[in-house]
Amino acid sequence: MIKTGITITVCFLMCFSISAQQGSGHVSYHQIHSEVSPGKDGMMIQRVMNRGTIIATNPADPFHLATQTCSGINIISKDGQPVESHGSCDAVDADGDIWWLTYSNKPSGNTWQIAGGTGKYKNMTGGGTTQPLTMNQEAGMLTISYEGSWKMN
Repeated sequence: MIKTGITITVCFLMCFSISAQQGSGHVSYHQIHSEVSPGKDGMMIQRVMNRGTIIATNPADPFHLATQTCSGINIISKDGQPVESHGSCDAVDADGDIWWLTYSNKPSGNTWQIAGGTGKYKNMTGGGTTQPLTMNQEAGMLTISYEGSWKMN
């Protein structure tokens, strides 16, 4: 099996408020699955699953230390460079409430969008951007920063 990269995933930070909020932080992921297969025109398709922990800039925020699982597909060029990736993540906070997001990583930028949630995250809306901070392909580790805005309804 060829290990060609790690999904650059996305995540976000939420607060207990019905007004629009903004936040930032980082997520440290470890890869738990990677499957690579040939694609069109010499490209490779990498299906991955990563698990991580959200570290909010503000430790009082409800997402701080929540666990997250992300799965997605990376498209990798003939020369081993990432072309783009898309996928989804779920996260569980200390109270057992769950939220979901989708992500897209393209040359034009990395974005995430809230897809739904349960409990305090039900009807939540918003999104933002991410940037990779560190990546160790050999060890299957990735850390990203995130920022964005959201509204708890």
